[in-house]
Amino acid sequence: MLPLLCLLVGIALPLVAAGVLLRRGLRPLAAATAYRNAAWRLGLDVDTRGLSLRGRVDGRRLFVGAALDEGRPRVRAVLDLGFPLGLGLVVRRRSERRLRLRRPRAPVVTGDAAFDTVFEIRAFDPDRAARLLTAPVRSAFGALARHHPDLELTDRWVRLSLRRHPPSDRWLLDLVDRLVNLVLAVEQAREAVPPDPRLAPVAAAWAPLAESLGCQLLPSLPALRGTLDGRALTLHAVHYADAPHAELRLARAPSSAGLHVEPRVPDAVGQDLRLGDPAFDAAFVVRGRDAAAAARELGPEARACLLALRSFGEVLVDEERLWLPEAPVEPGALAERLAAARAAVDALDAGR
Repeated sequence: MLPLLCLLVGIALPLVAAGVLLRRGLRPLAAATAYRNAAWRLGLDVDTRGLSLRGRVDGRRLFVGAALDEGRPRVRAVLDLGFPLGLGLVVRRRSERRLRLRRPRAPVVTGDAAFDTVFEIRAFDPDRAARLLTAPVRSAFGALARHHPDLELTDRWVRLSLRRHPPSDRWLLDLVDRLVNLVLAVEQAREAVPPDPRLAPVAAAWAPLAESLGCQLLPSLPALRGTLDGRALTLHAVHYADAPHAELRLARAPSSAGLHVEPRVPDAVGQDLRLGDPAFDAAFVVRGRDAAAAARELGPEARACLLALRSFGEVLVDEERLWLPEAPVEPGALAERLAAARAAVDALDAGR
């Protein structure tokens, strides 16, 4: 009996090992197929390695796939909100680790004991943030969090981590549907939140600017939306911490290089393309799928424009836009930043 048992174990172990290796070998193929099929159905783009998809869903930027987070590879899903909420909101699952934020935010209580116990909620404006977290928002957030514990909702996006790449296009499409449902619930709830009274003067001051630019003014946010030289332009006033400021976003031609530019911070990690320009390299971290194409986009004029903008405050560039998160709200100074952003986008697009 024992020799037979040993024989069976000896046969089974190689078969199990072969099965594990086969399964691991097929996973990348299944993931690439899932990304490709889902991208085709949604009208999105897939990267050349078949490890991510990106594009716009109902006008909102979506990314699902391989990404670097503090230098470590992860599988992320991120869907932007259609506009900033202006509340300084962060919602994520409670953990033993403290919620690390760049600026202090007050705790928010929704009145839903089950939700408040599981999730940590903070915002600059806790009363208005609590009004945003309606029952439909809490339900949509909880539905996603049950399957993806590392889920986070902020003023600008919904983001989560996946344990591995999507196993099928159906699974991936279901994930996108749940992300969209949450974002739509948040945006609908935001429309019912009363405007910040501290920003009423900003809405009035922006009326002449909106008229001169031919843009729509939304006093309830307040926000300004339209186009500049055929490029989508959005301005949103927010009152974070102790002062109001504007978030300026100006679209640019999509970057085939996958260009991303962000301010350099101490102990920055991950990919960093150095351009041989000491002042620029000291000020920014540059990432891109195609280093040569990224360098062409960041020619001398583009680098000079971005450095000029950096002297005013934070500036970021990605594949589709230039973003100034902390522009001034005063119309004259804002028009100056807008002219500088316009010149930077022109220079970036000229290098494509």
